[in-house]
Amino acid sequence: MKPLLWVQTYVLAYPVLLPLATYLTWLAGRWSLGHWPRPGLDDPKSIGTLVSLMHGGTLLVATAGMGLFLAGWLVLLGVAVRRPEQRPALMRISGWAALAFALAVGLLRWDPLSVGNWLAD
Repeated sequence: MKPLLWVQTYVLAYPVLLPLATYLTWLAGRWSLGHWPRPGLDDPKSIGTLVSLMHGGTLLVATAGMGLFLAGWLVLLGVAVRRPEQRPALMRISGWAALAFALAVGLLRWDPLSVGNWLAD
């Protein structure tokens, strides 16, 4: 796979990966506890090995993954500026990635089930 295709794939996948990792960790907490994890009461780092590992992975996705997403998005925009023949496709991908990221952040900020509050414990 060409490097630019890797960047495009990651930039489009990250907005799905971030809430997916968050909610899968929450589901693992549900599976381990036998009830839905409660913010302030069920610490994700002390529920069990699986949840603790998933919590660490989710934090990695949220921190290092965010940096990679932003860097990849800037690379796509930079290549679009330098290569006019690829500009329409790269700008379309960048736009979809920005929209998907805004929707993912909106979902995580809305947080109707307090999953983010629990995860940040």
